[in-house]
Amino acid sequence: MKHKIIIVILIILVVGCERPTPPPDGPIIEQSIIDELLEKTIAIDSFQFFYNITGLNEKRYYYMLGPDIKVAFPTIKHLEDGTPYDTVYMEREKKIAYTYCSKKSCPEKDPYAEPINFSLYNIDTPREKVFILNKAELVREELYKERYYVEVINFTNTDGDNGLMWVQSYYGVPLKLEYLDKEGNKKTLVYENISWDSVRDINVAIPYNTTLIGYNGKNVSVYGKLSKPWLVQTAS
Repeated sequence: MKHKIIIVILIILVVGCERPTPPPDGPIIEQSIIDELLEKTIAIDSFQFFYNITGLNEKRYYYMLGPDIKVAFPTIKHLEDGTPYDTVYMEREKKIAYTYCSKKSCPEKDPYAEPINFSLYNIDTPREKVFILNKAELVREELYKERYYVEVINFTNTDGDNGLMWVQSYYGVPLKLEYLDKEGNKKTLVYENISWDSVRDINVAIPYNTTLIGYNGKNVSVYGKLSKPWLVQTAS
């Protein structure tokens, strides 16, 4: 009996003397915010919005579905040779882009799509703004434009930007950024009238019987997305 009492006393002393586990090092709260945003946005496969950033003097409406992008302009633009266009179709994995003028803007123009520099209209998707975060801290919560409940986050990213990001609370989608870039320039980026998981193949598909100039070294007729064309044949 005495031995049992001694053993119990020793167990109590050992347990009582155990040190509490110290908290792990690092920005726990910041990392959890980034993880939460990644978890929310990873399942979103498409976006559409007006793109507005400091220094941009034109309206652009983007449809983004996987690697395929369609950029629509409210007014006609022109290539250096004078060729008109009001739409650009892009494929991000192949890094190709083609201009096109819709029948609405160019009823008399032949259905040709001309190549254009891919980097001119390539931008980060809202989801990619989450992917490149390396630091995030919640500043406040508020109602954005009387429509979205948002979390305002103080952030830095791998591009060297730092500032504030307005993130839709439920889906984790960035709606607006105010920041200093790595050169110290103050910028505002807004994804206006944004919606997600609303873009379909038809929204980014090149119109039927359009001839792409110089596609894989040939002039071809393509219907569908540039990533997975439904019809490719040598144009006559």
